[in-house]
This record gives sequence, structure tokens and C-alpha cells, in this order.
Amino acid sequence: MRTFFVFLSLLLVVACQRDTVQEAVLVPGESMGPVRLGATRADLAALGLSVGGDPSGQAGDQASYAGPFTLIFDAAEHVESVAVDLSRLSRGLHFARTTLVQSTTYEEAIAALAPCDPPRPYVGGTSTTCQGGGVHVERSSVQHAPLRIRVLKK
Repeated sequence: MRTFFVFLSLLLVVACQRDTVQEAVLVPGESMGPVRLGATRADLAALGLSVGGDPSGQAGDQASYAGPFTLIFDAAEHVESVAVDLSRLSRGLHFARTTLVQSTTYEEAIAALAPCDPPRPYVGGTSTTCQGGGVHVERSSVQHAPLRIRVLKK
């Protein structure tokens, strides 16, 4: 019975955290949603975001998660990059006058985020860098996989 309550508690925490951020604003080279590049775990906690590891264990120690966002920390434990799969934001990712949503195609995303470098194919997909290096757009070769948008320092 105790195991059931622990499982239920974890499920509620994950469900609540996923719904914490339903939409986000993209600022190339600076932030995505409430997550600013250079933020510490304490900064994120102050925003109400709980940072945890990959529950599946597939990403190892490399990636951390806060709500729908995937975070990479540098050696000093500051956010080095923040990414999101568009499918994780129910109201989309806002940039300038555009909203990127789950149904946004790769071509539409790079047009909205222009100027962008030419797309580069790699094993498993295609990617490009936009906004002078402040945004990275990835498309998986897996059919119907969501676009992944990453913010990096310029």
C-alpha cells in the first residue's frame, strides 16, 4: 500500500510539473520560457521549477529537466542551453509575432526564426542554427517526431 502512495505522489508531481509551463517566449541567446541561460538550480527553484534527472535514465547525467524543458548545465552548474520539444508546450513557443506549435514544420520554423544557416543533415535528422547562433532547430528523421528548439549563448 505504501508503494502505491509513493507511486501516486510521484505521478502527481510529474503531472503538475508538466502543466506548469504551457507556453513560452523564446529570446535567442538568452532564454526560453522562465529559464534564462546562466541560471543556477537555486534560480530555477525560486521560479517554482524543480530540476530533476532523466526518469528513464537514458540521458545519464548529461541532461536535467525542469517542467517541459531539457537543460544542460556547464561545469559551474549554470544553464548552458535550454531546449523543448514543441509537443510539450500546449500553447506553443512564441517568438516575435510568431507562435511555433506542435504542427509547425521544420521549414516554417526556420522561416520564422530567420536568418538561419543552411540546414545540415546528420544521422537521425536535420538541424540548423538561427539568429546568429542563439537558436538551434532540430528535426528528427523519425516520422511525426516533434521539432526540438534549443537556445544557446551567441
